Amino acid sequence: MVICMRVLAVIAVLCGAVGICSQSPYVAESQRELRHPPPLPVITQPVLPGEGWEPGTYRLNKSIAIFDRWQSPHIVHARLLAHASVTLISGLNEVEKPDLIVMTSPIPVLSLSLGDTILRYTQRGEGNADFWAKGMWYTNGDLGWVKNADGSGCETLCKAEEKEAGRSVWWFKVRLADSRIGWTDSLDSPNLY
Repeated sequence: MVICMRVLAVIAVLCGAVGICSQSPYVAESQRELRHPPPLPVITQPVLPGEGWEPGTYRLNKSIAIFDRWQSPHIVHARLLAHASVTLISGLNEVEKPDLIVMTSPIPVLSLSLGDTILRYTQRGEGNADFWAKGMWYTNGDLGWVKNADGSGCETLCKAEEKEAGRSVWWFKVRLADSRIGWTDSLDSPNLY
């Protein structure tokens, strides 16, 4: 009995000091009330797609066009061949249609019940995204508990499923070798020098 009490005391101290036991998997960088989903398109900037993406010099995997701006109409500034380099400055995500996600289990801390819908906007990587649910907007929230339609995402203890993929475009602000600034929607994956 004494050993059991000591073990529980050590666990309680560690949980309090490190914060492990009190952390919620359903956290967001910020949240605010938003009665209705935001009007489309939703533009998020500055932001990069996540895992492995950061400002720096990249080698191109394929030939790409560089535009004067990301908004239409845009003019081609330059055409770069595969293996050329560009300096990535920042990026933005333009969501034309959010992903439709349906809850398969409740999450009381988010006031989400079985069958409720979530609209996922900018995906920030590692399961995090900007999303809207039941009158609340979440910025950079944890959606690691969502099983995506393509089979990616949550593998165990999932709470929701993507029912319909949305449409979005990533735009990347780059500096060319001649110092001109331009935009492209054609960077495939980070290939940092």
